[in-house]
Amino acid sequence: MLSLDDVKNFIRVDYDDDDNLINLLIDNAEIYLKDAIDDYDSKIKNERFQNKARLAMLVLISNWYDNRDFAEFKVDEKVRYTIHSLIQQMKHGNYGDNNEI
Repeated sequence: MLSLDDVKNFIRVDYDDDDNLINLLIDNAEIYLKDAIDDYDSKIKNERFQNKARLAMLVLISNWYDNRDFAEFKVDEKVRYTIHSLIQQMKHGNYGDNNEI
């Protein structure tokens, strides 16, 4: 759903040293959403849902990447609110078979 280049651009990384870590974060961000949202696999076919899922994944990845030093791990309240809000919208939104944005 997200390319390595998309994520690196979002988190402002212009080197390749962390590519394996970033790919791991990409995989786990999607798993996080799949575990949080019922009917993820059917909803992901909807373009509106896809856009929200991409944004949620980018926010998660950015937070995880920036806080990978667990000695000082803290979730910013803005990040917590953004993720909670996006997941609630994706859980309860109407994402029928149409692909309207």
